[in-house]
Amino acid sequence: MLHLNAVIMAAGLSRRFGENKLLLPLGGKPVMTHILEHFPFPLFHQVVVVYAHQEVKEIAARYPVILAYNSCPEDGQGGSIRLGLAACEDADCTMFLVADQPLLKTATIVKLVETCRAAPDAIVMPQVNGAARNPVFFPRFCLPQLKSLQGDIGGRVVVKEHPERLLPVPFADPEEFIDIDTPEVYDRLTRNWV
Repeated sequence: MLHLNAVIMAAGLSRRFGENKLLLPLGGKPVMTHILEHFPFPLFHQVVVVYAHQEVKEIAARYPVILAYNSCPEDGQGGSIRLGLAACEDADCTMFLVADQPLLKTATIVKLVETCRAAPDAIVMPQVNGAARNPVFFPRFCLPQLKSLQGDIGGRVVVKEHPERLLPVPFADPEEFIDIDTPEVYDRLTRNWV
């Protein structure tokens, strides 16, 4: 049986936003709650949430996750990736996703899981109109590179080094993959939330 892990990145400083966007209300609950409520936990061996704020930890602690504290979120994505991987066992594939994608559907994660299980040596990445999106599955051979990332560098650099291993999974709806990076995006989602 293939072991799959997931690392949910929830330790960002929200520099472009100006406040902790994961805690803002959306549809009557914090932004971060949406990704956790729709996450298919049974499909994964271990799920880690990397956090920097106590309020984020309190939300994540309600779910079956391993909590990994990032005391230096200003060091960027590389530090969160290393902490997330250090908090769990090495898996055959590890999915990295951001906590500010409230429209991401369970069915989308399931489709990515199925693709990963069928091609466990591939880097499985959703694409919309040819553009890369999150979340991304990295196979075991990528773990040493991911564990050595420094600064505000994420997994994209690993993807670029192994283009022959990339397996894009096409999706049609760009809205589903929106992350809340600016107040304008948050305001639009709030206005259109049903």
